[in-house]
Amino acid sequence: MNFWHKLARAALVLGALALSVPGTAAAASSYKNREGKIQVGAGIGMSASPFDLTGGIEAQFFPANSVSIGPRLSFIPAERGPADSFNEDIYLLMLDLRFHPPMGEKLSRLKPFIGIGAGISFIDYSLPVFGSHVDISPAVEFGAGLNYFVADTVSLGTQAHVILPLGSSYRGVEEDAVLEWQIVHFDFLF
Repeated sequence: MNFWHKLARAALVLGALALSVPGTAAAASSYKNREGKIQVGAGIGMSASPFDLTGGIEAQFFPANSVSIGPRLSFIPAERGPADSFNEDIYLLMLDLRFHPPMGEKLSRLKPFIGIGAGISFIDYSLPVFGSHVDISPAVEFGAGLNYFVADTVSLGTQAHVILPLGSSYRGVEEDAVLEWQIVHFDFLF
């Protein structure tokens, strides 16, 4: 069983668990006021440039109800075709700052966000002639997402990030911006 089958299975198990335990920590936590709370999540989806599956995990701390900050780790295994003659795996370790605009009482379960981040990209190039090489460079990102709280402490959502690896290249292979879309994202609020 490859990595993506394991990741998809883990996401399904987490989602089923999240939906089967509604509000276990509701007395201690609620989506209505996230100030001082921590939200952890995982998602799977697709990326463009390179086009492939992607997965990620994150944790966000809310110093205020409408602001969060925290680390995010993403993995994009890019299987290039024979014409490209190389493969690359991208690992991203980012620190995100997000703004969560209030939605009003009627839409209080809906939690959109916009954010920026900075961090490090690890790009593992696998070239048949030159072998493997890991390029480490700084990266910046811009992102947005939307969560819907299905219970007081559990949300289901989607998010997208544009990642710009800065100064990343190896043997003439320039790294462009990467669009990462986590189509399904589960979050738990503590």
